[in-house]
Amino acid sequence: MEALPARNIMSTKLRTSSWCSLSDAGDSDFGMDAPLDEFSSEIHTDEFVNISGLEGNTALTAGIAEMLLQSHSGYIELLPALPAEWPAGHVRGLKARGGFVVEIEWKNGLLSRAVIESLNGSICRIRSERPIRVSSAGGATVMRPTVVHCEFATERGRRYRIAPA
Repeated sequence: MEALPARNIMSTKLRTSSWCSLSDAGDSDFGMDAPLDEFSSEIHTDEFVNISGLEGNTALTAGIAEMLLQSHSGYIELLPALPAEWPAGHVRGLKARGGFVVEIEWKNGLLSRAVIESLNGSICRIRSERPIRVSSAGGATVMRPTVVHCEFATERGRRYRIAPA
């Protein structure tokens, strides 16, 4: 595959990030068919660091994270823009606003489970288009199955399991 010029690489990365921010799974993988090492090669091969290449690399990373987790609207949304080309996978360590660390696993393009750790004991708000069940690490049900929005109090350092209802 022929390497893309730096100008096209950066615009591709920024478009990817923008589509993800709009929760558009159909176009969120735009330009992702080129190997990731081609996207980052411009930084390592130039004698001086190309700042626009660096910005483009961070935009691509942010875009991938936004495909899997968004929290900028006051609630956590799991897999908001998952591309059809990624039917199964998992991710750990994504941070969500409000002081949460999130782990997500999906199969057949749908959430199979998630774990949310509360870093500061704040209220956790989740938006889901499918019914979910929330339980604490000890197994106690925190939130019965609900659709669209669920909200529950958390304790600092405690982990909460999210599963399809």
